[in-house]
Formats: sequence, C-alpha cells, structure tokens
Amino acid sequence: MLSPTENTLAVFNGIQSKVTELAQYTDEFSRLMSGRALREPKRVPIPSVWYSECHVHCGRWKVPMNLRPLLFKLFKAFIDAPDNTLGRNDLLAIIYPVVVGDDVSKRMTETYAHNLVKLLGRGRALAEQELNEGRDMRWFVYDLRSGSWRLRDVHHLVH
Repeated sequence: MLSPTENTLAVFNGIQSKVTELAQYTDEFSRLMSGRALREPKRVPIPSVWYSECHVHCGRWKVPMNLRPLLFKLFKAFIDAPDNTLGRNDLLAIIYPVVVGDDVSKRMTETYAHNLVKLLGRGRALAEQELNEGRDMRWFVYDLRSGSWRLRDVHHLVH
C-alpha cells in the first residue's frame, strides 16, 4: 500500500507526463496553425504545347510525328484552335476534309466519325505517355455540355 505522499507523487507524475505529452501536441498544432504547414499549395506552371515541322512539343518534351500524319493533324488542329477546343464537325472537316461539303454516304460519315474517336484515343494515349512531364494532365477531354473536346485538362498541379 502507498502512503498518502507516495500516492500524491504517483498521481502528480502521471499528470506531469500527460501535460508533457499535451505540450508536444500543442507545439505541433501551433506549428500547423502558424501557416508553415498549411500554406497554399504551390502552383506549377502549365507548359505550353506547340508544333514544329514534324514534332509536337510540350515543355521540354518533343514527340516526332512524321510517321503519324493524322495524329499530327489532330494536335495541330487543337493547338491552332481558339481555347484549344473543337467540336466534332470541326474535327471531321480538318482531319477528313472529304466529309464536309461532298456527297458522302451516311455510312461513310459514320465511319469517319468512328475513326475520329479512335484517333482521339490514340492521341490521348500518346500524349499521356510522351508529354505529361510528370503532371496529372488529361488529354483530348470531351465536354458533354458543349459537345466539344479540349486539348487538355490539368488536375492537382501542386508540389
């Protein structure tokens, strides 16, 4: 059995260890609240996309396109478009110019539209593999509201 003094000392030591632990948590909390850990995330600049004679560039990355003429047309069309946004008919007119204004069967038009979707998928895969530069970018993003595609959409650009 503990004497009243020993009992009081044991209780005091228990309280003291809890106070010490609480002080450590308080220090961590004040560090967090001071703004050192809660700063606004640093935005990483989005690299520009451009093309040269037979290449598509994004930041410091360069993809040769001389063996991919339709993909090169696709990238050029989006890079040259205002806001990098194009609708289905605009893309068909650029990629497959025979569709617009000519007497083309409905089946042929549907085939070109299907090929366009496949081409967008190939362009997306190529860009994500070769041009992402470690960023979380989505390429050739379809917007349901406007019925058009955007060249890219950027997510979580923080370090």
